[in-house]
Amino acid sequence: MRKLLVVILLLIFLALNIFSALRESLTYDEPVHLKAGIEEWQTKIFSLDANNPPLIREITALPMLFGAQKLISSPYPAHQYLPSRLMITFLGLILAVVVFKYIEKHFGWKPALFSLILFVFEPNVLAYSHYVTLDLGTVLFFFLAYLSFLRFLDKPDFKNGLTWSLFFGLAMASKVTIIPALCLSFLVMVVIKRKSLNQFFWKKAFLGIIFSLLVVWTTYFFTFSPVIAERKDPNRLSEKILVFAEKKSYQFLKNFIYFGKGKPVPLGYFLTTIKNGLVYNLQPHRTEFLGQFYPDNRFYFLPTIIALKTPLPLLILFFVGIFLACKKREKIILSMIMPIFFLVFFFSFGHIYPRLRYALAIYPFIIIVASFGAGVLLKKRLGQMILGLILLWYVVGTLSVLPHFISFANEIAGLKDKRLFLFSDSNYDWGQSLFDLKEYVGEENIAILYLSYFGQDNPNEYGFVADRPYGVKLEERCPFYSVVLKDEGKKVLAISLSNYYYCDYFQQDKFAKKKVSQVVGDSILIFNSQ
Repeated sequence: MRKLLVVILLLIFLALNIFSALRESLTYDEPVHLKAGIEEWQTKIFSLDANNPPLIREITALPMLFGAQKLISSPYPAHQYLPSRLMITFLGLILAVVVFKYIEKHFGWKPALFSLILFVFEPNVLAYSHYVTLDLGTVLFFFLAYLSFLRFLDKPDFKNGLTWSLFFGLAMASKVTIIPALCLSFLVMVVIKRKSLNQFFWKKAFLGIIFSLLVVWTTYFFTFSPVIAERKDPNRLSEKILVFAEKKSYQFLKNFIYFGKGKPVPLGYFLTTIKNGLVYNLQPHRTEFLGQFYPDNRFYFLPTIIALKTPLPLLILFFVGIFLACKKREKIILSMIMPIFFLVFFFSFGHIYPRLRYALAIYPFIIIVASFGAGVLLKKRLGQMILGLILLWYVVGTLSVLPHFISFANEIAGLKDKRLFLFSDSNYDWGQSLFDLKEYVGEENIAILYLSYFGQDNPNEYGFVADRPYGVKLEERCPFYSVVLKDEGKKVLAISLSNYYYCDYFQQDKFAKKKVSQVVGDSILIFNSQ
């Protein structure tokens, strides 16, 4: 019976993701990731996406390399991407099982089952577990790396060291931005347990790091490349450093830059990715937050987004879990708080856009803490009744946004027709609603549609053939594209929520929020044409 319940919940997770994948058009980053993944397998060149390592892209590209797309006759790009999207869903299923097994081992069956329910219906996990992006895969390997490191600390033998170094390498090969938070979590746990560690631990840890880098290099197919790409651009940091070194006659610095440009080295592409991440994080970025623009990220932006987009039942149980863990001095739960803190801290204080998906790796840890708290409450009849109501609230809230889990926000954000104006980009509108727009124009007798669409999907394939080819870059997608659908009927303007902000439509009186006549697919604003 227990196994049956677990299987049913995993099948629900799979069904929710397949349904969403079939009902959502491609999000902004998916075409880039899949194209890069295919290119990396075929050419062993990793320059199409020089900001992220290749592991997750390579995983999602596998079905396409074997011709899985030929089995799909649908004209919609989103359906053609289904095999690759399901690779991410498969990683999500693995993550669900790992979370369940970890809690079952440490706290028992009932908290573990509760954790699986929380995982299966967590809207932010569901949002990114069927997109061809790096986020969900990164969460899986981050989680495995941290858990395996805790085990290595408790028992630093060869097997545990090898397991940790493998998952650490896979985590680094998923996304470089999570490496600082992961390493800081490792470091703090080492400091806490330093008295029980001997010199052999440090030797094994050092060898483990070497093996982790070898795992990373494996995902690059053991290629050699220069760290600095050869490109003449006076605005590049490397060129500015070279000019500075020549002016000051710093020969060592000059030689270092020339070596980086001309000498292929092992892990060169990976070092380039780290370099690009550092350069990016040193620069301020114009940032949208709650419907307003700021010259750069501020420390409270991301925590606020997390507070608004995490289900309130989960937040309540999380804080209950923290309280009970402190009261009972439950060390395992306290160790789960560490990566949450460092992930939020790192992304809050850097020059990084406050997008929840960057800190998505906090959710398995939040679920563990919440499930611990639930496990304590389950021991009492009143606690069981309260948890039943909380679960009902939780599941209904998640299913209310089906199929667009990415547009979930909790009750603190306000009513649905108001809270959408608090978010943009991957926090709410990532280009996923073309199917909804197609249904809308058919039901509402729309003759001419003026479309400003945020995304890299091809609206032509959804019936929105415009007066000119759709551009790829954001600035090319900002202007309205004229789509003639029939000879007679209504004329409307449709603006993706992200374009509403990024293209500055929100500053124009004729596109004031009060003039929105309808919202399609949670994220496309409809205005009547004058």
